[in-house]
Amino acid sequence: MIRSDIKTRLKFRRHCQPFRGAFPISAFAAVFLLLLIFLTFDRPFVYLPGIPARLADYSPPLESNQISVLQIIPPSSFRFNGERIQDFESLEKRLRAEVQTNRQLRLLSIQAPPSVEPGLMRKVAEMAVALQLLVDLPGSRIDVPSAQNLALITNRLATVLVNLSGQIYYEHQVVPPEKLKAQLAAAQRQAGRPLTLFVLADKAAPYDVLVKIGDAARLAGIQEMLLATRPEPFIHSRP
Repeated sequence: MIRSDIKTRLKFRRHCQPFRGAFPISAFAAVFLLLLIFLTFDRPFVYLPGIPARLADYSPPLESNQISVLQIIPPSSFRFNGERIQDFESLEKRLRAEVQTNRQLRLLSIQAPPSVEPGLMRKVAEMAVALQLLVDLPGSRIDVPSAQNLALITNRLATVLVNLSGQIYYEHQVVPPEKLKAQLAAAQRQAGRPLTLFVLADKAAPYDVLVKIGDAARLAGIQEMLLATRPEPFIHSRP
């Protein structure tokens, strides 16, 4: 009796029909729509402060005799290779003499505290560039202009940095304008999708350098460029 009762309880219906009634088309449509969204919109949506515009390692390692160090001492004195110099005119004469004496000199490394005036920094950098020297500036000296623009970026970014002396940095290396096109074209091919060139330029950077960067990006197949800005501070006014 007990055995027959167990058999009765363990019986299962062989012709079970779980999907009886109306087919839940709305639920399947919602799942299909979500999958379609995930597969279609696979690009990141990022708002960056900036103004949109449509549009191999370069530096070999330098020897110690190819680098000179210039320290700017506020407000307007200098220390060049350990020698104290009192004014800008004396510095210019000393640097010209160094360039004529040391034919191997390639790079002027400028060291300055944040309190140094940007105008003096730019003046020194322009003098070095006029003497056909590379300039190594402190990385924190990029002072981008402020604006209220927020641009929606859906492409991947290729970032280029321009300091106040007009030097171009890409992938942590100094790149001349004539070689930037090849670098950006390689990045475009590697990405396999449209790129946006994100330009972090100091507000005192020469305008013609930005034009050359835009031209190099256009020739490399990049159609969108974003000039970075710094968001203006929000000042709450009391009623």
